[in-house]
Parts: sequence; C-alpha cells; structure tokens
Amino acid sequence: MKKITTYLIVALLFAGYGASAQLLKRGNKLFNAFSYEKAIEVYEQVWKRDSSNLEVAQKLAAAYRMTNNMPGAEKWYGRLVRSGNAKNSDFLYYIQALESNEKYAEAKEWLTKYRAATGHNTREISLDYIKQLKQDSVRYTIEPVNVNSAESDFGVVYTGDSTVVFCSSRKRAGAIKRIYNWTQQDFYYLYEAKLTPEGDLEKPRPFSGKLESVYHDGSVCYSPDKTEMFITRNYIKGRKGRIKKNKEDVVTLKLYYSRKDGNKWTKPQKMALNLEEYSSGHPTISADGKQLFFISDRPGGFGGTDIYVVTRLDKYDAWSEPVNVGPEINTPENEMFPFLDSDGSLYFSSKGYSGLGGLDVYKYSPKQGVINMGYPINSSKDDFSFVKRGKRGFFASNRLKGKTYDDIYKFTIDGMILKGEVFDEYTKLLLPHTTVLLLDSKGRVVNKMETGDDAKFRFLIKNIEDYTVKSNIAGYNEGIAMVKAKDLEGKMEHYVPVYQSSSLFLDGIVLFKHNLKPLEGVSVNISLDGEPVASKTTNKDGHFYGKLLRDKDYTFSYYFGKYGFVRKSTTVSTRNIQGDTLYVQEMLERLKIEDIYYDLDKSNIRPDAAEILDQLVMIMRENPDMRVELSSHTDSRASDAYNMALSERRAKSAVRYIVERGISPDRITARGYGETQLVNHCGNGIKCTEEEHQANRRTEIKILDL
Repeated sequence: MKKITTYLIVALLFAGYGASAQLLKRGNKLFNAFSYEKAIEVYEQVWKRDSSNLEVAQKLAAAYRMTNNMPGAEKWYGRLVRSGNAKNSDFLYYIQALESNEKYAEAKEWLTKYRAATGHNTREISLDYIKQLKQDSVRYTIEPVNVNSAESDFGVVYTGDSTVVFCSSRKRAGAIKRIYNWTQQDFYYLYEAKLTPEGDLEKPRPFSGKLESVYHDGSVCYSPDKTEMFITRNYIKGRKGRIKKNKEDVVTLKLYYSRKDGNKWTKPQKMALNLEEYSSGHPTISADGKQLFFISDRPGGFGGTDIYVVTRLDKYDAWSEPVNVGPEINTPENEMFPFLDSDGSLYFSSKGYSGLGGLDVYKYSPKQGVINMGYPINSSKDDFSFVKRGKRGFFASNRLKGKTYDDIYKFTIDGMILKGEVFDEYTKLLLPHTTVLLLDSKGRVVNKMETGDDAKFRFLIKNIEDYTVKSNIAGYNEGIAMVKAKDLEGKMEHYVPVYQSSSLFLDGIVLFKHNLKPLEGVSVNISLDGEPVASKTTNKDGHFYGKLLRDKDYTFSYYFGKYGFVRKSTTVSTRNIQGDTLYVQEMLERLKIEDIYYDLDKSNIRPDAAEILDQLVMIMRENPDMRVELSSHTDSRASDAYNMALSERRAKSAVRYIVERGISPDRITARGYGETQLVNHCGNGIKCTEEEHQANRRTEIKILDL
C-alpha cells in the first residue's frame, strides 16, 4: 500500500510538471505570434502552478508591457527587479511602468538605483519638472471626438477645409472579420470624416475601398496641393498581396505613394526610400512639399525608431537618400508620429525625454530645442499623432481605455505660454531668484513671479498683444524684454530671454576749477586692476558716459592737453551704490609752477628752488608729452652784458638739474633775458630793498605743451 501511494504521488507530480510544460509551450507559441493577450492568460495559469519560474515572470512582464497594460507591467517587472536576477532592461521597463501609473517619486528612486548600479546616463526624472508640466493645463481645452469607436482610433490628418482622414480598427459591418493578434482587434484602415465648425468630427466612412490592403493601412499625409498621398502600411509583396516578413519573422511597415488622377487615386506604390529588412512609416511633409519626414528603425540611428528626412528631386516619387535628423531630436528610445506645422515646427512623440510617462508629445524648433507639450496634451499614458491647424488640432491617447485602445481627442488652444530665463548680461550665466513682472500693452502688471534656482519664468497669456517682461534683483539694473504680438500669433509657446546688467550707468562731467565751466575734449581713461577698460572724451557740455561693474574700484585718469591743464588720476568706487547710475564730477586746474630764485650774482640751484624743480620733474614724468620753457632773469645791478651772461648761466643750471633727473633735454627750452624783463621798478640807478631786487633774480617756468 505504501509503495502504491508513493507511485501515485510521483505520477501526479510528473503529470503536474507535464501539464505545466504543455501550458508554457502553448504560452510561448502565443507570445511568439504576438498574441500577447491570450499568452497572458496561459502564463498566469503556469505561474499559479510554479511561482518560482522567472522565465514565466519575464514573459508576463513583457506581454503586459506590449499590450500597454501598465498596472500589470508594474506588477511583474517589480517582481523581476526584486528577484536579484533582473536584466538592465527590466529596470528601465519597471521605471517606465511606474511613470505610466503616475508613481513618479518611486520611479525616480529606482532610476537613481539603476544609475548607481550600471553607470548608465539615462534621462532624468524631475518631480519639479513633472509638476511644471501639469501646472499650465488651463491653456488647452481637450475633448474626445464624437467619431471614436470601441476600438482604437488615431492619426488624424487634414485633407481639406472641412474633411480629415484617420486610422481605426473599428468593426466593419459585412466585412470578413480578421483579427490582429497583438491587439485582438481588427486591422487598421483609413476613414474619412467631416470637420465641424466646433472642431469636432462627424459622419465617418471608409476612405477608399480600392486603396485598402488586407492588412494594416496606417497613418498618412498629403502633399500641400492634396494631389499626392503617402501611406504607411504592412509590407505586401507579390500579386497575391501576401505579407513579407523579415529575417526576424516580423512584418515590417513600408511607405507607399499614390497620386490623384482626376477624382481617383492611383494604386499605391512602394517608395524607393524603404529599406528591405526594416520599417519605415508615419510620414509628414513640409508646407512647400519639398521635404518628407518619416520614422524608421534602419541601421545607423540612435536607437529604436528615429526620424528621417528626404528631399524631393522632382515633382513625383523621386527623393534623396534618407538623412537622420540627428541627436537634437532622436534618442535611444522610439521617436514616432512626426508632424510638421506650417511655421516649420516639428512635433513628434517619444519616450526618450523627461515627461509624464509613456509616449509624450514634443515640439522641436532650432531656437528652443525640444519642448514637452505638457498636460493635458500629455498624460502618463501614450499620447501621439498630434496635428494642429491654427489654434485647433487633434491627438490620440490611450489614457481612458488603457491597453491597446486609443481615442482621438480634439483640442483648442485657449492661451499660450510666455516663458524664458533671466541672465547676467556681463557673464551670460543664469541669474536666479529674481522678481519677474509681466506687463500688458498698456503698462499694467498682469502677472508676477519669483524665479527659482533655474532662473526660469513662465506666464500663461490669453490675449495676443504686445507685452513687456521686467526682472529685478538687488545689485542689478532692471532687465527689460519686449515681446511683440506678431511673435505670439499662432504659437503655443514663446521663449524670451531677459538680461540684467550688474553694471552701473556712468554719467561723468569735467569742470574748470577756476570758474566751474565744462571742459570739452578732456580724455578720460578708465582702468581696473591696472588694465584699461574704457576710453572716453568729454562732449561740449563736459560730459562723458559709459558702464561700470558694481563692487569694483576703478582708476580714472584725466588728460587735457590744452592750455597747460594738470593731468589727474582718481579712484572711483562702485561699491554699495544705490540705483542704476553713478554720477562722477571732476575739476581740473591749469598747471602752475612757481618761479625759482637765485642769490646775488649766483647761478646755483638753492634748496628752495630744488623743491620746485623736483615738483616739475615729477609732473613731467607723469606727462610724457609735456614741454617747458625756462626763462632766466637778473636784477639791474651790474652791466647789461654781464647780467645777460648771468641769466644764461642760471637757465643752463636749471636745465642741468632737470636733465640729471631723467628728463630729456629735447623737452626743455632755456633762454636768458638778463635785466630786460624786470618785474618791478628797480631799474638802473634806482634805490631798492634787497627783497625787491630778489624778485627779479628768477627763472620762470612756462608750459609750452602738455
């Protein structure tokens, strides 16, 4: 009996293992056929039998992710990352699932762990940025359109003033039911709808039965004149219309081209830009019809699907070789559903940038780079196939139904974002923590905010008019940026930088000290730490102007070459200056050198005369262009001839003294006048005091040029 029981237990165990193996085999077959919904049902049964099988957990996590069931993906990737046997990609998928389920703080925590463990420099998750993306929701009004079905709808494109075409997997009456394994819905086909005055859609109907394939017909675009159509569809090869798989057993997407012939469209032809083993799709064309943008997973990209562009070579289907638009737009993740606006801005969806989760819609322009369109265009789910015309447009999202069920939303732009950053005008670095004011065209303050560490400001504006942005912070002049209404028209966002100068406006004046009259033509040389920074010349009103940095000590050197004015240097401090203007006043005086005197019948330089000549030497050193004339004289005692010779000796003695102290003799003119230029009445034969005679024994110093 004991042996029988043991045999029964072993048999049951083997039967259980066999059943689990059969279920796993069935689940894998469904998974490999992209029938993820059905595979999930089978894998869940296997897990109940064997909750230690990490292969099953891996397949469940992937299947939930591929069907956009993010709660399920979070659950299973969470188990994997905590198992100790997860791959790097499991961590990234877990982080994406957490974001999609709006668990941003937890996603950020796991991203930090992932970076520390792998050293990979992935995109950031900023909770402040996520908050910012949600704060401007009032600028849009969004609503689901009336033509949404119970299945998936997306990919609106304008075909005229009152018509659109879109993609849908809705059930079709009378048609043979064909189910796409991945979504468990019908294949995608094109539908046409009317555009209402309110921006909604109505009266949907199949676009053209003759253009349809038996598999997916996806997103399209039209040439500007609406005579050409570019279609995304499954790669079909041969007359029998059979799908063509690549080496990885995947049916790729290809771009097809059709031209309008009268009221009919020609049979779509595969475009030459396609690459055999890889997908190409999601076309959009420029306003002039000369450039076609599309996505592809071909080699040479940055990862996933990238956006490419081709240039038209002639009127019809002849295009240049595809060019990747580059890392300014493309990331290691998937970039999808590009759309070119009439102003040249490129909109697209991606998971490769910081956002709210899932696919987010982004806008690219050369001036502003890549910008997240924010909530409510974006959500934590997949948001894509964005198009707009003026202030209205459409996009698709699975935010309500979830999983693989997408709806089309209409939107109206009720306002726009005026945003920017504050910079230090001198260093060009960000200037944080400023007070920013927004003034309307009448000068009224309509909004106000304080910038943070990032120095960014952001205002929601609803009226298109001229605006003024002002920024203030202590120690800086007020920054002002003008925004014209024409720069705002038709935009969802406009960027404007504001520069604040830490410099002071310099308003200087130079006066003649004798009578306080302004001096024109005075050279003012400004230096900082010994290095020249500016050179100014006073105007007819004696003024000079410029800019100075705050909290500095400058040296101002004044030079006026006319009429023998003294060169002068002063220190000007810009520390603790209130306001935005520094007023400087300087007074110059003419250079006046005292006469030197001699003893009776002597020509040597007395000590009192040496002091005066030393002063002259110093001034001549400071004024290298200065030239002087020395005029020597005697009193009336002795003969005229003797006194003339004596005065010449006195002049030469003074010159020698100056030259010995380093002044070039070329800068000195010396002449003796004897007793011919007495300063008083003490001529020949007149009795005078010694003091009166002393007044005549002199050398006068005259400035010839300064």
